[in-house]
Amino acid sequence: MLTDIWFDAQKAPRCLALSVRLPMLVPLDQPIEVDIDTARLLRSPHRDTPIDCAWLDIPIPIRLFWTAAQVDVPCTTTPTDHLGFLIGSLAPSSVTMTPRTRRVSVVTAFVPVGVFNPVDEQLRRRDVLGPLDVVVWAIADQIRATRLSGHALRDISVEVLPEQSIPYTYADVSEGKLIWTGQWGTYHHEGPRADSVGYHEAPLSKADQDEIRRRFADLRHGTTSAVMADLLMRAHIALDAGLPEMAILGYAIACESWITNLALSLKWENSEIEAIAAAKLGLINSGPHTLLRKCDELGGGSWDDDKEGHIRAWLRDVAGERNRIVHRGERATMDQADRAREAAGQLIELLKRRIVSSSKFPRTRTLFVGERSVDEYGSKKRKEQLRVAISGTAANLSNEEDFRAWREKVLDLTYRRADRSV
Repeated sequence: MLTDIWFDAQKAPRCLALSVRLPMLVPLDQPIEVDIDTARLLRSPHRDTPIDCAWLDIPIPIRLFWTAAQVDVPCTTTPTDHLGFLIGSLAPSSVTMTPRTRRVSVVTAFVPVGVFNPVDEQLRRRDVLGPLDVVVWAIADQIRATRLSGHALRDISVEVLPEQSIPYTYADVSEGKLIWTGQWGTYHHEGPRADSVGYHEAPLSKADQDEIRRRFADLRHGTTSAVMADLLMRAHIALDAGLPEMAILGYAIACESWITNLALSLKWENSEIEAIAAAKLGLINSGPHTLLRKCDELGGGSWDDDKEGHIRAWLRDVAGERNRIVHRGERATMDQADRAREAAGQLIELLKRRIVSSSKFPRTRTLFVGERSVDEYGSKKRKEQLRVAISGTAANLSNEEDFRAWREKVLDLTYRRADRSV
């Protein structure tokens, strides 16, 4: 039983505990702490949602505990059963519902809260940010971090949680400990009846789960490399789900985000003032290929000197297909989406190779590449030096914060200019 206090009891004199069943199995079984603060809230889908102050006082630290549970998922009858019934060759009694057993993740969350009455309050109200929203938001980021490790897991939200009765209880703080009241409530969540069919076995090894926790921290912090990787993985998930148009749009967004942020980072590292950078980049009126040419300072040859054909493939299979979908309303095939995946991957690897090879932009390197890219593209003489340079966590976080603050100033200035010109 959890009795230790990890939060400020002056701000939150009680702790809410609830368990949520997910529509899939996530390969995790460790506890994780999540800090919900104002900065993350402003970067989240809930940034414009008022906070339910009867429950929550932001910032708050919450805890998640991952487990797995067996559930029976009703199966429909087989097509043969239906066909036989309709043509009269099978008696109606032979058409049965056969449940199947599968494992899904159950996440128990502990949320520091203010004074509330568990009988009268709702865990979620649609017009405010409540405890269930905060819990699922934290779970969703954990799933995104797991996806970055190569597990094909879909995004999750409160709306896609399966229909269930969510049990909850609470503890009071007394003499520095949590004293559980033994009073229970149930919140009925209206959701889809069927669970998702896609899931992975669990759990992973402790080392792999620790790596996922590091990725989770990167995503919560909004580090450039994690955000870029997440965009690419979203496109992969759309492709795996058989949604070629969404996959191609996802690959286009991932590539253009890579190029734009790289172009910005090069200007940031050169210490150019915001107005000059905004004017030179022309973010509003420039296409992605034009922006790519603004990355020439990396070296490695002209982007138009495309001996390997990666730029042409990207322009044809990603940018071109994206334009046909958006501007002409065309449908895409899975073959087209497969080609877009290959072209997007080749372009991003080309960018990484030039970043690693360049000696001019060490701070940009910490934002966009990791040890795998150094091993892949670094020269034998510089590999160890490059590994050391990108391994300083404190320095890298400082770079991230500096770049993000500078980038937001540039983008604000850029879009204000664009608004005035309309």
